[in-house]
Amino acid sequence: FLDYGRIEEGRPELDVRPFRLERVLTDIMAVLSTAVTAKGIELLWSAEPSIPPVLLGDVGRIRRVLINLVSNAIKFTPEGRVAMVARVVTDSAPQSTVEVAVEDTGIGIPEAQQADLFSAFHQADDSTTRRFGGTGLGLSISKQLADLMGGDILLKSTEGSGSCFTLVFPLTLAESQAP
Repeated sequence: FLDYGRIEEGRPELDVRPFRLERVLTDIMAVLSTAVTAKGIELLWSAEPSIPPVLLGDVGRIRRVLINLVSNAIKFTPEGRVAMVARVVTDSAPQSTVEVAVEDTGIGIPEAQQADLFSAFHQADDSTTRRFGGTGLGLSISKQLADLMGGDILLKSTEGSGSCFTLVFPLTLAESQAP
């Protein structure tokens, strides 16, 4: 919530440093594995080999957005699976556009509700709040963080068939690609 206040005040700051995207994905899976095990759903992830080993970006905010997207997918998936897939969309050194898609087999989102889903304090409907909890701030903050990093969050969903939230963001190849 601290980021929300900074963004609203117009004082956001990026903390750009070298990181390994594959390590971020592994860490997220480790953090959220307990929630998945408790629900009995499958949690999968993959990263295409074309992703550079070391990238420059705000790893804390990337992690925060992805944890929110995966947590939501777990929350709204009563059975089946949640999968996170990372790939390079465009690659023109030293800049790459990377996307991480978080896809679930959950309840999906009605088309009429999708446009407002990234608004603060908004959830698909009141029954969603009663059934699943939450404040409706997570997606709003995640969208603002994606925008701050020069990226976006895209949504594809069909009610009753699951959702796919995709974080798309530019990253710079780190000068040193040594392990």
